[in-house]
Amino acid sequence: MRRRRSLSRLAIAAAASLTGVRGWFLPPSPPHSSVLVPCLFSSAREDSLSTSTVHLRGVAVEMPRGASTLRTALLKAGVSPHNGRSKLINCRGLGTCGTCAVEVLSGSVAPRERTARELLRLQSVPPHSFREENAQRLRLACQCAADSEELVLIKYSGFWGQDLSTESTEPADDFQTYFGSLEYPFEDGEKEGPENE
Repeated sequence: MRRRRSLSRLAIAAAASLTGVRGWFLPPSPPHSSVLVPCLFSSAREDSLSTSTVHLRGVAVEMPRGASTLRTALLKAGVSPHNGRSKLINCRGLGTCGTCAVEVLSGSVAPRERTARELLRLQSVPPHSFREENAQRLRLACQCAADSEELVLIKYSGFWGQDLSTESTEPADDFQTYFGSLEYPFEDGEKEGPENE
């Protein structure tokens, strides 16, 4: 637990350094929070053999419904939920940096309500907390899983995807994983993805 906290603090410090933001404080994780594991959600368990088609950045990605977080499934499919330099500087799925924030335009994710980590990150820590609308519209791709046949996501512009007035124009093929399977260290299952093909 201590290692995860120090990694997230390091990720936030690096992001703050890169973007010139100073004076950041990362609150400790809620005491009962946990890392998302495959088929954690009840509706996802029931449909564990069905698939979801997730649309992001003009690309459709097939993934097992509820098998992993949106972030992990997208990265394994070669599509990043991160913008620009946040592809390198992010919390790797801890739910602490907010760089994987997306809006669910249609379809559903599990859990249906935001997790404690999502609420903490989106409502309490800048830049998402500057506008209440961000916390209400965005979900962290690292804290939820696909829970419908079709899921349409929007990634907004800005380092954290916080600018709800402008959709990100980064193409889906502008993809890079810097750390291979360490991009999703808190997920169980096979270490597959574009870097291992």
